[in-house]
Amino acid sequence: MELLSVIRRWHHRDRCSIREISRRTGLSRNTVRKYMRAESVEPRFHVPDRPSKLDSYANKLTAMLRVEVGKSRKHKRTVKQLHADLVTLGYEGSYNRVAAFARDWKATRLREQQTSGRGAFVLLAFVPGEAFQFDWSEDWAIIAGERTKLQVAHVKLSYSRAFTLRAYPLQTHEMLFDAHNHAFRVLGGVPRRGIAGLDAAQVAHLADMGNLDPALADKLIENVVATMNIPVGIATNMKIDGEDVLIPMATEESSVVAAVCNAGRQNYDTGFVTSVSGTLMIAQVQAVEVRDPQAARLRVLERREEIKAACDACDPVLVGLGGGFRDLEVRLIDTPSGTMVVTHLIVDTRDAMGANAVNTMAEKLAPAIAQWTGGRVYLRILSNLADRRLARAHAVWKSADIGGEAVRDGIISAYQFAAYDPYRAATHIRMRDQPRD
Repeated sequence: MELLSVIRRWHHRDRCSIREISRRTGLSRNTVRKYMRAESVEPRFHVPDRPSKLDSYANKLTAMLRVEVGKSRKHKRTVKQLHADLVTLGYEGSYNRVAAFARDWKATRLREQQTSGRGAFVLLAFVPGEAFQFDWSEDWAIIAGERTKLQVAHVKLSYSRAFTLRAYPLQTHEMLFDAHNHAFRVLGGVPRRGIAGLDAAQVAHLADMGNLDPALADKLIENVVATMNIPVGIATNMKIDGEDVLIPMATEESSVVAAVCNAGRQNYDTGFVTSVSGTLMIAQVQAVEVRDPQAARLRVLERREEIKAACDACDPVLVGLGGGFRDLEVRLIDTPSGTMVVTHLIVDTRDAMGANAVNTMAEKLAPAIAQWTGGRVYLRILSNLADRRLARAHAVWKSADIGGEAVRDGIISAYQFAAYDPYRAATHIRMRDQPRD
């Protein structure tokens, strides 16, 4: 409170009387005298410790707030919802008290986050065998009459300060490991942990978030600590539908790109022939608690043209490109909870994957389907079983080009294994036709 400092300034600097200060502030002269005699520049008032209706629910509310902190912003419950939950548990206090508690809890948590883990702590005392320190330095030496630059590896025990030095022509991983092996052999053991300084390149490597901005990565998913870079190679020797094609492949596994290049080279004369069954995707609208599923199915099918008009109105751009609603299916699925009526909206999404387009159509039609079926609609979403959008590639290899008849027979055997055993098929690339000469 600034009033006390103002009163002191008027009295000591401006030489105002207590009567004048009382007139200016509206305070009694006794209060002004009390402020003048106070040792502090801010008055303190005794606030009695009164019990609150929220006291017995404080632990429960704290637990709720901790749970909500871990959720994404979209899924967090509001303080009003938390207040409603407390009311169901018997809380009779006001919403304002709950809101004040939540504000104080969030402010305390923010202060803890801002102060915890700050500053540097350097451990200077160690027990025997606890740690060692490693670092590189540069030095010069005359070798065979020539002045040569050397990279010197330093390993020092943190407790006894015993150390080893070993010189190398370069700082490579192999020489790094050799320096450690030599030091541990000479010093007679391996400490429990090591302390190593990082050069600018190593710090930059750890800080590298690839091509993805750290702020963007933190918005895409939760609890971001880093990003992962995957090597991208180019598969060559690939002829597809009569045209030479370079195929980028992102993989961390060695020999995969080389194997693709080799396979392309072996059948380069004929190449790969591709075909596509179509560009149709399916959106599913699930209706449950339907009294007469058969009648509901017929009612939906009768409205095919109405459904087509509603779907095409959702995405006129897609319709302008030649896509849009193509067909309608209604399936009855028996479950322990009753028969579900599942409507399939079959949509031509053209070159797009189509998830947003078909999901929008399903959302648009959900209320109408609920009315037509007399049931409750839950899911209204894309199906990833794209059995009307299959891409196939066909190729022929001569047995002589792939290692002879023994290799050919092994490939056929592997195909048959996957064709008749689901455990193998789950990890095997299925082929439509059997290999042949």
